[in-house]
Amino acid sequence: MSERIYKLQPNRTIQLRGFNDLGAAAALHSATATSFKVSGIFRDPADFCVLSLYDADNFYEHPSLKHLPDMNFDGLTLSFDVHYTGLRNLDSPRYPIIDWPFLDVIRGDGTTASIRLFDQIGFVSGNWNPASIRFRIVDGGMKQWDHIVLWYLNQAYEYVVPQLEAGFAFNKQGAGFVHSIVVAGTTYAYTELDGDFPETIAQRLLEALGPATDYVSATRFQNQVNLTAARGDGQSFTVSSTSASNSGKAQELWRVSAAAIAADLARQCRATDWTKAGADIPIAAESRDDVVTFTASKAGVDGNALSMYAVCANSQLTTDIAGGQFTGGNSDATWHVSIDFTTAKIPDIRKMWLTFAPPLSVGKPFTDTEWEAVFTNWTLSGPEEVRRLQVAGPGSFRIEDNSSACHYDEPWTVEAGFYSRGYAQVATKAGNTVTIQYNAATAHELWLGTSLYSDRGSVMLKIDAGPEFTFDALLDTKADPAVITRRQLGGTVPAGQHVVTLRTVNAKPFYFDFLDVVVRSDVPAPMPPRTNISPALDYSTDHTYKLPPARILWMFDQLGFAGPVNEYIGVFWWNQRKRDGATIPQVRLTFSGGFQYGDQVWLNIADTRIGRSVLSIDTNNTLAKHFAAHINTTFVGLWAQAAGDVLTITSHSPTRDFQFDLAVSIIPVSGSTGAVTVDGTLKYADYDKKMGHWMVDPTQTPALNRGAREWHADFYRECKARNREVVSASSMELVLPPDELPARFHNGDPVTTDVGYGSDLWSAQCAFNAATLAYQTAVFDNIAALMSGAGVTPNLQFGEYCWWYFRSDKDGSMALYDPDTQAAAQSALGRPLALFTGPDDDPQVNGGADAIFLRNRLRNHVAALIAAMRAKYPGAKFEVLFPYDVNYPVPSGVNHLGGRLLRFINFPIEWANKQTSGLDRLKMEGLDWGAATRSLDLVRDVMEFPIQLGWPIDSIRYMLPVFNGGCPWLREYRLGKGIGIPVINLWAFDHVCIFGLPVAEPSQPPRAARF
Repeated sequence: MSERIYKLQPNRTIQLRGFNDLGAAAALHSATATSFKVSGIFRDPADFCVLSLYDADNFYEHPSLKHLPDMNFDGLTLSFDVHYTGLRNLDSPRYPIIDWPFLDVIRGDGTTASIRLFDQIGFVSGNWNPASIRFRIVDGGMKQWDHIVLWYLNQAYEYVVPQLEAGFAFNKQGAGFVHSIVVAGTTYAYTELDGDFPETIAQRLLEALGPATDYVSATRFQNQVNLTAARGDGQSFTVSSTSASNSGKAQELWRVSAAAIAADLARQCRATDWTKAGADIPIAAESRDDVVTFTASKAGVDGNALSMYAVCANSQLTTDIAGGQFTGGNSDATWHVSIDFTTAKIPDIRKMWLTFAPPLSVGKPFTDTEWEAVFTNWTLSGPEEVRRLQVAGPGSFRIEDNSSACHYDEPWTVEAGFYSRGYAQVATKAGNTVTIQYNAATAHELWLGTSLYSDRGSVMLKIDAGPEFTFDALLDTKADPAVITRRQLGGTVPAGQHVVTLRTVNAKPFYFDFLDVVVRSDVPAPMPPRTNISPALDYSTDHTYKLPPARILWMFDQLGFAGPVNEYIGVFWWNQRKRDGATIPQVRLTFSGGFQYGDQVWLNIADTRIGRSVLSIDTNNTLAKHFAAHINTTFVGLWAQAAGDVLTITSHSPTRDFQFDLAVSIIPVSGSTGAVTVDGTLKYADYDKKMGHWMVDPTQTPALNRGAREWHADFYRECKARNREVVSASSMELVLPPDELPARFHNGDPVTTDVGYGSDLWSAQCAFNAATLAYQTAVFDNIAALMSGAGVTPNLQFGEYCWWYFRSDKDGSMALYDPDTQAAAQSALGRPLALFTGPDDDPQVNGGADAIFLRNRLRNHVAALIAAMRAKYPGAKFEVLFPYDVNYPVPSGVNHLGGRLLRFINFPIEWANKQTSGLDRLKMEGLDWGAATRSLDLVRDVMEFPIQLGWPIDSIRYMLPVFNGGCPWLREYRLGKGIGIPVINLWAFDHVCIFGLPVAEPSQPPRAARF
């Protein structure tokens, strides 16, 4: 039965675009028609992950499943619920170093758009709370002019205790004279008696003041009455005396309390003009009793990055805390997002993606953070004819560039690459033509397979006797590689015989890959299932780790690949890693000398200027503390800490976007001797040499990172749902392993190879030593646990477990001399291991003792892995993938692979018999013999090797190379099937899809012994 698929369908058309560095990892998994998850780990604040929601020029499916490019989103609305954990949240108001707040789009015409998701959001459920900080004002016996300041960024909330005390002296004026003290308009008097002393008058007034205790407390010192304002509401009142000796001495006192100070500080905050203050997150304040609470005006976890601190003149007026970061901000919320593509002015879309970024790390280094984004209720609504995607269905056919139907006016250049069947024709001058003749049984469309890029040329096209029209292959790919795709030529073409002519019009490169004769349809019904074949998966390649398992297994189902699945976890993206050798930009600022009231201190960081004026109670220590708080609140790329008078500022990452210019300036007042010395830098010109490497870290558990674990758990569940056997392989090769793992040549150099893909990464062949064994045990344990958890029998492959195949170019030795192996050889042989210089060395040197030692070391390594796994998973199955081309007894083929030594040491004698091998299966491969040498005789030797040893045919499997469109793999497949090999895996799935290889069961037998 055919299947209709849709734009933005999670389990059919969404894929991971990738992540930025080897330290990061992510996976798209658990995909259904209406939901999916993306999980991973970030190890650096510069990390990010991009999820491709749509690519009209779909790279992944086999041509028989690949939807036709369709950019029409007019009238469609995408809605979904989303919950983030361990990510920069959608509610974050902080500066977007990368595009995590946006849905990014490239329109069909090449223009771009960014839709801020939080503008399209509604709260669904969860916790979304603002952060806050509380200061309790502590009255330690405050005196007038005591001083306290609370700082938020450059906003100083300051309170100086006003006048609390007044004193009145009383002298004799004569009997009958009325002495008085007036408090808040109430007069407290005493009439002088004959014979009173001044002290007596003062004492009587003190006694008269008893009813005024709500306002003041009073004491007498000789003839003086001293008044102190009672604690209260912060209001002022007047005190005075009518005594002639105090005439004109009316004074204003204040009813100050801790609660009144808290209220005043809160009032100052509320009066702040935040439009001028320039804060990303303004704050609000309220007081209750003696506590003032400052709250971020925007809810969310980012409010926890805010900080405040207190500066106090002495212990008579303080706060209960010195300051710190806000707490309580929470973004543990599920949001509903709805985007109307027409209203958002993006009715036509070539590409669309989301970006995930690490959470903020405030005031401390970033630590490894696992994360997950969960998307549910994923719905694309709108007209059915716009939502659906179609393919070239039954009745369609493809005319390849090398078909006899294509006639070139003169030879075009043939270029190999990710083209249909591996090759395309390229014209680089004006006037080149190609004419294609074909006959179609039904009305159809024509689609041109070509390469679009910023330097591509154009052609004049003509269909039959119709008018010429222009086709331009120019495309601004926004720094992406060239887009190898197809574009429609005109409208519907009637059935019958037709001629299509392409004529180049300029000297820019133009690519002719194929011409598709297309009859549109939904995805056709699956091909008949074949239980003897399936393409192998490599988790290092785009067609595996970037796709959800549901989509991969759906493709297998549609293409009829129902045989046991071979999955290689690869060399790249599954490991736990740690950074080694990085130099993080860091600077230390020391505040010294005597800063004076009114001095200004400024830091200019990446053209952002922060500073403050020096107050009377400031010290060098408070200045360092101020800038630490300000930096941690303001900047997302830096963190700071103060220790005494030293401020240390550290970049969060050594990467390019985390290199910052820094300048310090002081605007002094007269007499100031304040200074700031700078040690270090926040910017390295050669930053690319200081970023270090993300090395494999065997100490982390589980051995697979978060993304790889989630992907594999889902992958095994998908296999279980189909009752599909699956085997997962780990090889001896790792990218950037620690020093103790690699195999080494006699001079100590490790075995390293360029991984390709246009990168400078290198991989290393690992040795059969204790460190490698411990790590591989942890890896297989993790894989087996994931299989078992999905209800799948643990099925593990030792992929190409061999001593390295080639000699060193430097010292001419084989890679058999890592320290652990040399020590073991010394112990076992009583002497150093013999020096072997090439793959074809005589293994019988020293009576064969050295070669036997090496062979048994390989045997014991594999046996130890099997024993460890069977102890935990008694039903586990095991196989070895044995590459017989590089271990052929005699150097052979176009690359002269193999040799006596390699054949001897890389195939333990116990493996010659299934009963003694400890293995359940033996899987053979000879990639060079089929793909490069192309010798069917040598291929036959590979296939028959285990049969000649006596292995049962049902325990033998074969890995067949399909490296490019030119690989004559069909003959190799027919040979293996004719021999009776029960399962053949094609290496690899991405090649089958990219090159559009035929997937129907071939019928004709081979006719020659050589391709």
